[in-house]
Amino acid sequence: MKPKLIILDCRSIQDPAINGVIKVGRNFLKDFRKHANSQKRLLIWTNSLKKIDLDFIKEKKYIVHIHTRIPNILLHLIFKFLPFIKIDGLLYKLANFKSKDYSKNTQKFYFGFDLRSINLSAKVKKKSQYIHDVAFEVLKENLSLKAKIFYFLMDPKKTIQKMDQIITNSEFSKKEIYKVFGHNNIKVIEPGLQRSLAKYKQAKIQKENYILCISSKDPRKNLKQLIKISKNHPKEKFILVCNDFDYYQKENLNLNFKILENQTEEKIQELIKKAKACIYLSKYEGFGMPIYESIQNNTPIIVNKVKHYIKTFKKENLSFIENNQLPQNLNKITKNNLYVAKHQARKLIKSIVKIWFFWKICYNKEI
Repeated sequence: MKPKLIILDCRSIQDPAINGVIKVGRNFLKDFRKHANSQKRLLIWTNSLKKIDLDFIKEKKYIVHIHTRIPNILLHLIFKFLPFIKIDGLLYKLANFKSKDYSKNTQKFYFGFDLRSINLSAKVKKKSQYIHDVAFEVLKENLSLKAKIFYFLMDPKKTIQKMDQIITNSEFSKKEIYKVFGHNNIKVIEPGLQRSLAKYKQAKIQKENYILCISSKDPRKNLKQLIKISKNHPKEKFILVCNDFDYYQKENLNLNFKILENQTEEKIQELIKKAKACIYLSKYEGFGMPIYESIQNNTPIIVNKVKHYIKTFKKENLSFIENNQLPQNLNKITKNNLYVAKHQARKLIKSIVKIWFFWKICYNKEI
């Protein structure tokens, strides 16, 4: 059996900030790491001017971490206008594998954790790409100038067509990707959190009197509506977890509106558990991780009436905004549907290990 090298493109999940893409990507990476051995080595690639020291990308036996310090704009320009430059060859040389047999007979595979510019040689046998959603195509009017330049240089359609397989997080995203890009080989693995769900069931959590929103300043996240809702309900306490919120001018907020920035994942999960409700007002999502996390933690969730949310998370689990007014009664997470959410999380942990791309590599079968 020929030895295998799996190139894991971790450029999108090296940011210390936490969002849905990064959570899912890091969960994928943890399971890849568990299955590294002498015949299935991992090459983790990150790129930034400053190297970030994170546990999930550290080297260990059969796992090599290559960090390049190429300015991102230069990297995008190289991949767009110099297609003859193939990054896998450079990474392989930098890894400096000592085994001659491994160097000569290695089969290369590629897995990208989010869309980034990439040029790969014909020596890469199979190429897979995770795509969280296609908001960058559906809601182009919300993109900043920087984002528009990024997607122009990357050319998402061209990048996606280079891939043998696309992996996404929901049937909704699968349909959207097919509609926008026409890729035929799309696999769905639902997101989830790797943690002991039994502990949450046994723990007696004392709910506190606040409504929590976990979001970002991206216009499609619809935080302006959250501010209107908070002004319509001055007696309610709102907590927003969001970085760089100055974009919305803190001085215009009510006293009942508190902003938390640069929170750890552990702190965010604690806030979700203790909240009397969570609110999520995004106009477009491939999945909706904050909704999923609220259901997992048995915390009522308030959303706009988005068809995708109702279909994915079940109507009886959701409470809805009407004319920027909070619902008078919050729907509690039903036991049956709470079990479904937990079951999906367990299913995810098993599924990632058996992920189509990685499973076939492990057992030396064709994808």
